[in-house]
Amino acid sequence: MATGFKHGKLPVRYLGVPLVTRKLSLRDCQPLVDRIQEKIQQWSLLNLSFAGRFELIRSTLYGIQNSWCRQFCLPKGVLKRINQLCMVSLIRSLLARHGFLWVAWADAYVLRGATFWQLQAKPSFGWIWKRLLKIRDMLPAQVLQDGVSELVARIWLQIMVGKERVVWHRLVWFSLHIPRHSMLTWMALLELLPTRDRLIAWGMALDASCVMCGDVIETCKHLFFECAGTRIIWKEVLSLCDISREVLSWNQELSWAVRFMKGKSLLALLLRLAWNAYFYFVWKEINCRIFQSVSRDLSSIVLDIKGVVQLRLQGRFVKFRMDSINFLLCYRWGIHV
Repeated sequence: MATGFKHGKLPVRYLGVPLVTRKLSLRDCQPLVDRIQEKIQQWSLLNLSFAGRFELIRSTLYGIQNSWCRQFCLPKGVLKRINQLCMVSLIRSLLARHGFLWVAWADAYVLRGATFWQLQAKPSFGWIWKRLLKIRDMLPAQVLQDGVSELVARIWLQIMVGKERVVWHRLVWFSLHIPRHSMLTWMALLELLPTRDRLIAWGMALDASCVMCGDVIETCKHLFFECAGTRIIWKEVLSLCDISREVLSWNQELSWAVRFMKGKSLLALLLRLAWNAYFYFVWKEINCRIFQSVSRDLSSIVLDIKGVVQLRLQGRFVKFRMDSINFLLCYRWGIHV
């Protein structure tokens, strides 16, 4: 017969605190240690000052610990482990040599050019430095042998989510790329830009038509290679590279770019820079029309793309052979060699 009771497991918990009739063990208190460690890992991603970190430790970490202490006498090993976690967060900041004012002070007046691994204990050191050095000596020998950079690399490989490399990564990331252009192109190729179709899917009530042409639903694929307005811009950019053809669909243009924009030639470099600048300035125009109610001629966007590519490549032609083809490309883009 069904009683309505659910199957559970011991120990029974109330507000996260285990209800047991015996003395708490280290295993019983593991949720407390895990929760504090999770909080410290979240804060390590924030650029907080010393006062900000102190306030978070005082108000949150001690609050979590005190809520358990009001109910139980925590084992000494648990309190020791919590102190170690807080000390390890300071050690991470010392190894990175940035984070907040205390790290800069320690680097200037305590480390004095040495690394944390090389620092020797002195009688003048306070309690906190003695504890930091004691925890350092308790770290695995493998950490001391590998060094900081190898340790970071090993940790990154362990937490990184392995995925297959996309075929277009060299279109976005290359030696002379412009970071803000590459970042936006990367988001566009992954279809992560907040186009109107995505905004509507998130529950926003707005007009779904394309800002540039106003004909169909604005998607990432439509916006860059299927919209009548942006197709004109991309066709003009191709003509500057002495390429005369019609603009293709999203998938076809991406396949063409992967095939023809590889290599170390001047044409390939111009195409990669123009490709990323095209995505950047088209998206910038979209935002200007939405938020500033300012609409520019398509020729002005082409001039912006030409100008930023020209500025990026000005004076960088020592390694390129200035034959008739490269000379014509420089002339079309207005690059002085």
